[in-house]
Formats: sequence, C-alpha cells, structure tokens
Amino acid sequence: MIESTVLQGLQRLKKNLATESQTLDELWQSRPIVWQELGWKKEQLMLWLRCQPDIKKNGRQKEPDNYEIKGGKSDSIPDIGEIIAKVLQGTGKPVPLANLKNKLPSNLVVTTPMLKAAINDHPNLQMIGPLVKLN
Repeated sequence: MIESTVLQGLQRLKKNLATESQTLDELWQSRPIVWQELGWKKEQLMLWLRCQPDIKKNGRQKEPDNYEIKGGKSDSIPDIGEIIAKVLQGTGKPVPLANLKNKLPSNLVVTTPMLKAAINDHPNLQMIGPLVKLN
C-alpha cells in the first residue's frame, strides 16, 4: 500500500536521525520516492521537520543546518496507531476520519495518508466506511 510505504519512510527517516544527524539535502536525497509519493518539494520537507516536536535543528555559521532527534533516542518517536487507539478508547465510539486529526495531540503533525496507513498497520484499528473503529 502506498500510504504505508510513505509512513514507513518517514518513520525510518526519524530512526536514522536518532543515530546520526543529517542535513536537509541529505534527507531530501535519501528518500526521493517518499517525497514523490507525498508530492512534496524540499521546502515542505523542511517545514515538516520543523513541525516535529522530537526533531531539532542544529546549525553553526557557514555550515548547513543538521537535523537530529532530540536526546538521540529513537524510542521517542510516537506511534501514530497507538495514539489513535488511545483517542478512540477515550471517546468510546468510532470517529470519522475527517474529525480524527482534531482529536490528536496538537504537537502531532500528520497527513490523511499517514493516518490511513497507521490505521491499516495497527492490529486493533479498522476503517469502516468513513469511520475509524477500535476492535
């Protein structure tokens, strides 16, 4: 599934940043298929990186900015499927996919394809028409 591939690519990017900082150019060149699937330009990648609460930007004068995971721990990467499951547990009923983004933590930046992929990959979540249901 395309959405799952994109989500996995973004998660792998974060895991790589947990072990080694990379410049925007290195990140851009390392995953061209992900950016193509998302339809992103390099500026959109930079914006996404800046919106991630667990990614920080380090830069010195006359050197390119490097991005890395805060604290360098890959276990700080949020599992979107688990976050969705907790939201659904809290509501106690299925939630329309269109409304799900509003119920997620404000510091979590996700796209609809990322949500769909996380739902499809999670063993206790399923889509029934426009609704997201907890099994």
